[in-house]
Amino acid sequence: MPDDSKPGDGRVRSSYTAVVNDAYDGPRQSVTAEFENAGVAILIPGYSDIYTDEAFNSPVVLIEFRDGVPFVCIWGDINQEDPTHEISLAGAAKTARDENRPLLGFQA
Repeated sequence: MPDDSKPGDGRVRSSYTAVVNDAYDGPRQSVTAEFENAGVAILIPGYSDIYTDEAFNSPVVLIEFRDGVPFVCIWGDINQEDPTHEISLAGAAKTARDENRPLLGFQA
């Protein structure tokens, strides 16, 4: 079947669900990553947005590209329509590294 999807149409191309450990002492949690044309959406059971019915989950984190720069959008408040945080990762590009600072951790 040919891929007739268009960029930004929101159609899920594939998804992956994993169970992750709590960083402290809480229970393990299920997390789903949906890979779609518009980016990668993260869904967590029990968390949603203002428009989605209680029976469904909607993404609370979206990683998307804007003019080639990755952005992380977070819906941290179910009562707000727009993301509460939009973070550009432009400053995390390897090309933005300050060459005068020593590298820590893994080195080739």
